[in-house]
Amino acid sequence: MENRETSVLSDIGLAVQHPAYREIIALGPAVVPILLNELKGNPDGWFDALEERTGANPLTADDGGKVRKMAAKWVQWGREHGYDV
Repeated sequence: MENRETSVLSDIGLAVQHPAYREIIALGPAVVPILLNELKGNPDGWFDALEERTGANPLTADDGGKVRKMAAKWVQWGREHGYDV
């Protein structure tokens, strides 16, 4: 999934409010497996979208800033909740 629109934004707060990011979230539940699969190859800023879309947060305070660990936890969460990732 291309994130050309938000990749130049260093502030995640700005990125998650960007119209392109909001459009992805607005796609509904069908976007969840796409985002989870994206995290496997390109762990980046989809954590907020996943949390907003699913209402879940498998991360702990100790995970902050450890992007690969955060991605792995979300992928594991997806598997545990029946997503094909």
